[in-house]
Amino acid sequence: MSYDQVYDCIRMLREAVELHERDSRESRNQVTKLEACVTVLQEELAKEKAAAARKEKLLQDRLNTIEDLQQQRDSLRLKNAELDQRIAALGRKTSVGSCNSPATLRA
Repeated sequence: MSYDQVYDCIRMLREAVELHERDSRESRNQVTKLEACVTVLQEELAKEKAAAARKEKLLQDRLNTIEDLQQQRDSLRLKNAELDQRIAALGRKTSVGSCNSPATLRA
């Protein structure tokens, strides 16, 4: 092998090493960038999960309020029906009692 051929081989090896080192640096830089992206995405996901949990709690609270109001409405309807029955019963007693009133007996 001639001196020029050895020198060319050494030069090609150096270029190969430099290329490999540059590729390795670029790969490490890309990995670092990707890790930063993953961290940001994880933080955003955590925020979205927290927001979703708050929304779910708010919706559950609203649902509970609606159910409570429906129970109150149903209870008031029952009380209203009972009062209607009492009023009707009092009306019947009053109309029966009015026949025996002194004004009716005089007539």
